[in-house]
Amino acid sequence: MAAVSTTQLNDILPTFIVPAMRTQQTTGVMKKLGKVVPLPPGKGTAVNQPKFGTLTAYAGTDGVDVQQAQTLTTSNISATPGFIAVQLVLTDRVIRQASENVLREAGIIMGLALAKKLDTDLLTIIDGFSTIIPSSGNTGALAMGHLMAGKAIVRGNATEPGDKAGPVVGVVHEWQWHDIREDAIGLATGAVTYPIPEGLSGELARNYEPLGRAFGLDGLYLDNNIVTGTSGKAGVFARDSFMFVPHVAMGKENERDASLQAWELNVFSWYGYVELNDAWGVEVDGDCSSPTS
Repeated sequence: MAAVSTTQLNDILPTFIVPAMRTQQTTGVMKKLGKVVPLPPGKGTAVNQPKFGTLTAYAGTDGVDVQQAQTLTTSNISATPGFIAVQLVLTDRVIRQASENVLREAGIIMGLALAKKLDTDLLTIIDGFSTIIPSSGNTGALAMGHLMAGKAIVRGNATEPGDKAGPVVGVVHEWQWHDIREDAIGLATGAVTYPIPEGLSGELARNYEPLGRAFGLDGLYLDNNIVTGTSGKAGVFARDSFMFVPHVAMGKENERDASLQAWELNVFSWYGYVELNDAWGVEVDGDCSSPTS
């Protein structure tokens, strides 16, 4: 007996579409971790950070005129904000006929793109630090000792100690945090090598997210915009190691193109950034590949 199936009546079957998912992007953490100095209107095109040099003290002799007059100098570091934008052109037809609110979704996605751009720009600060531990391009797993060493290097720098340079924080990729957490708990290739004691190890075993002041840091943050691979560039740095200069907050402007029967969408921002003190930051290189155990 012949039966009528969906094959024969395909032309009248409706197409069911669930609400569209949004591709997630990491907006990151870097913009809140440095020295933030906004550039206000009417104050020129750059933020300038002057810095006094040092003087040297000498032993004197009783009754002898001191003749060790020195020169006090200054240096300057500046950051000039640049223009960052995301543009999209949507025709009237797609706006009118799409089942989703395309204008709203487009605005959100464009904002996410700009936020990711800002974070990846600021991550280049870490790549610029001249001190690298345990070695440049290291492919081994990171451990809690690397983060502790980073803070010790920043605070104990012989030329300019970083103990007055603000909070010292760490930024690592989620996959690097997996290795660090395993080290702190006492895991080796996924197996416990000794009973997990209460305290820091126990807390890390129960909680996936980094603990605020773990390993002596003033904060440990996850940033999945760090480039993954056999060696990722994490970092430990003091707040005053770099300066972030927001100038114009993220905004949007829509422009009508009547001849194209479309809307031009523009999301934009102005910001700048610069390293202030190389001695107050450490690049921490280590394996940043997807965990398997």
